[in-house]
Parts: sequence; C-alpha cells; structure tokens
Amino acid sequence: MFQLLGLSLKLFFSRFGTVMGITALVLVPVLLVQLAGSGVNLMQILGAANPLNVSSGMLLTGSAICLGIFALVLGLLLPWMEGALTHNTIERVLGRSPGLRDSYKAARPSWGALFGSRLVHDVALALLSALIGVLSGAGFLFAMNVGNIGVDAGSTLAATIAVVTAAICAPVSIVIGVFTLLLAVNWSLRAPVVIGESAGTFEALSRSNELVKGNRWRMIFRLLPVALIDLIFAGLPAFALSALQGGGALRNLAADNLGLLIPGLAGLAIVGALVQLFSIPFTIIYVTLNYLDLRSRKENLAGQLAGQMTPTSVVALPEVQPLYASDGPFAPKPTAAQRAATLVNRVRTEGESLALLLELGGAYREVGDYGGAFEVYNRAHALAPENAEIALNLAIVHRALKNLPAARAAMADYVRLETNADQLSALRANAQWRELMPPAGEQS
Repeated sequence: MFQLLGLSLKLFFSRFGTVMGITALVLVPVLLVQLAGSGVNLMQILGAANPLNVSSGMLLTGSAICLGIFALVLGLLLPWMEGALTHNTIERVLGRSPGLRDSYKAARPSWGALFGSRLVHDVALALLSALIGVLSGAGFLFAMNVGNIGVDAGSTLAATIAVVTAAICAPVSIVIGVFTLLLAVNWSLRAPVVIGESAGTFEALSRSNELVKGNRWRMIFRLLPVALIDLIFAGLPAFALSALQGGGALRNLAADNLGLLIPGLAGLAIVGALVQLFSIPFTIIYVTLNYLDLRSRKENLAGQLAGQMTPTSVVALPEVQPLYASDGPFAPKPTAAQRAATLVNRVRTEGESLALLLELGGAYREVGDYGGAFEVYNRAHALAPENAEIALNLAIVHRALKNLPAARAAMADYVRLETNADQLSALRANAQWRELMPPAGEQS
C-alpha cells in the first residue's frame, strides 16, 4: 500500500499542473455549486431562527432548485474528468505524457460506459445505505415508541419488544453494511477498466469484481485511508447541515448560537471543498495504480506491456507492483510470472546477458510458456554457443514442445559440452533423460 501511495504522490506532483488542469476543468464548478448549495442551506437555517418574508423564502427555494439542476448537468461531466485523468495516469506509467486536451479526447469515446458504470455504482450504494438507515431508524423508533401501540412502556413486554426489534434490525443492518462495503470495493476499479480495456457499463463492473476477487482484504486496507478522507471532509459538512435542518432540538440550539455556528459551518464547507479539490484527483490516480497492480499480480500485465513501454517507463511499472519488492521481513516472494515481468524490463534496460537470459528462461518454463523459454534460450545460445547449461535447457524445452529430434540433438550437445563428470553421470543414470541420451558410442 505504501509503495502505491508513494508512487501516487509522485505522479500527482511531478506534473501537478496537468493533473490539476484536468481535474479543475470540471471539479471546480462542481465544488462551487456545492458551496453555493451549502450557502443556501445556511440561509435556510438562519430563516428558521429569524423567519423570512415570503419573497425571500421563494428566492431561496428557487436558488436551491437552480443549483440542483446545475449540479445535475455538471454531474454528467464528472465521469469524463475521471476517465481523462485515468487515461493520463496509465499513459504516464507507460512513459508517455499526454496533456489536458489529449486526455479528454482519449476518454471521450468511453463517456457512456464511464457514466453508466458510475451511475449504477452510486445508485446501488445509495440504495443500500438508505436501507441501512431505514432499518436502523425504524427499529429505534419502534423500540422507543411501543407505548403508542397500547403497550405499557415500563412493562416486561415493552422491554421484550425493544430487545427483539434490536436483535432483528441490528444484525440485518450489519449484514447489509458489510455487503455495501464489499460491493464498493468490488466495483472500485470500474473507471480504469473502462479506459484500460474499453469495457462497457456492466462489463466494467463485472471485470472490476473479477480483478478484486482474491484481493478484497488487500483492497479494503488500501482504499480505507482515501475513503476516510472523503467521509470526513465531504460527508461531515453535509451531515451537519442536514442535521441542523432536520432536527428541531438541534435547530433551536443553532438559533441560540448562530454567531459561532454559521461561520464554523461555512468554514467547514470551504475546507471540505478545498480538500476534495486535491483528494479526488489523488484518489483517481491511486485507484488506477491499484488496477495496474492487480492486473500485474494476476495477469502478468508488465510482461504484456513490455513492448509498448518507452525507455522512461521501464522503472515505473515494477514500482506499481509492490509484490516485486524483496526488502523487508514481510515482503512476499514474487511468483514466476512476476519475476518474468521484472526480468523482461531488466533485459530492456541493462541489455542481454547470459545470466539474465537464463533466469528469464527459467521463469518462462515455470509458468509453462515454453515458446517464450525457447526464444530466450536461443538468444542465450547466440551469446554462448558452447555453454552446456543452455544446451540442457534447450533439450528440456524441445521435449516439452514435443520435438524429440531437436531435444535429442540438444542433449547430444550438452553431453559433448558438459565438463562436470559427476553431473553428467547423474544425468545419464536418471531414467527420465534416457530417451534423449545419444547412443552409447556417441556419448563422448
């Protein structure tokens, strides 16, 4: 997680102007509308404390409606901004540096899928969250108002009803809450999937779920910090305003402390908007790098992209994959596919060497890519035609590819080149190599 956070910060600040330009083009108007909406809400709170005349009330209502329509229109552009910054991030990982116009142009054909997947994501999570609120609120109100249905509030029956209601509503709310969390995590990679794989609305959600599968706890742990920032700075001001507008007791409290409360809420809303202006693009970059990381872990993305990357990118892509790190007592061992991806990049940067090619060929063999191993061992053979280890590996690969004549020829080369008598004797005595060994008269 910390490597990805560090790389996200690096990508965020290394081309800060471009990142903020892509973001601010849409996000600044959205945040200004949010602030204006908060201002209208504050005016309504003031109106509750000091009743306004009819014309002022109608003006506030009209302003709220206009802001709502404006926010809806701007909301249609948010997925485009998300896609543009996602495209910019992927291209920069590959070593290219598209500008603001190029990023928006590249994301434009995917706007429908970006908007559709975001809409399904947001609506589903909103409905589930509302269901949790309804269950929790209904259970609490029912338990607290059993007296209104003819039951003595101080009786054992009332206490039993309250306990049973809580015992039903609380677990159901918890289950729905866990499901909501898992759904949010499973669909968190929808935008990078749309941009990176040209997926449609539901295909993007399904593909995101597929990538996260097997890595849910890792993704929960990774996304928790950015989710908390969003909850605190985006959700807290809205929650405070809603509570003051909806609760009579809180509204009365607000009326008695307007001199402190209104400036405080206004300041909270402004700070929240400023934090979102920076946290939202950072989160988009961070989620995109998580997408690349999961694809590298599960599908050897680094190896697939090796031919597309420019020389400036070959260091960046392994950094996206913290699984490759070998330092630290808790660093997991890389798989053969991940080692192969790393070695491909090393060969590109350091040039071909016998040691690197032999290691890369072994990684290809381990994942079952014998065609790739054959190509690598042939390149190694061109560097060291008299190397016995290369000849033995070619014999192994030829046999795996069902080319027994070539395997026997490579084994004959190995027998001719091998200078370690003990190793050669052990190989001859091993039954699995008997079919490849040259006839006794040729074993010299």
